[in-house]
Amino acid sequence: MPRVIKILTNYVIGPIITFGVYVFVFGHLLPGEGFDGGMIVASIFILCIIVYGKEEMEKRISIGNAVFISVFSGILIIIMGFVGMLGLRFEHKYYLDNFLSQGTFSHLFSGGTVPIFNILVGLSITFGFYAIFAYLSEY
Repeated sequence: MPRVIKILTNYVIGPIITFGVYVFVFGHLLPGEGFDGGMIVASIFILCIIVYGKEEMEKRISIGNAVFISVFSGILIIIMGFVGMLGLRFEHKYYLDNFLSQGTFSHLFSGGTVPIFNILVGLSITFGFYAIFAYLSEY
């Protein structure tokens, strides 16, 4: 890749990753959730694979670690869903029940378990799509 594209990519990485993390952390307050933020961050990782090459990105985030983070966050989503079924509040017993208390309206921790689910979905989508693209870039 030309040097200009690499320099411009360096300037774009930070703001877009920050925006993507903002979207999946504040997903319960905004129109957009974990999937949207995860795709924003994954697009930067994919841009880095295209600009710097797969080998350079492998030094920073290996495909094995990306798959592990994606699978582990998916397992945590399932576990949190079943914790809701245990009925820790003894009022409701259904999958993905909100077992955390709701805070003040329009604050970060006002959604109970929803922000945690958004963060886990964002991590799963980010590293899952990064791993898929990294595998496909070999061919």
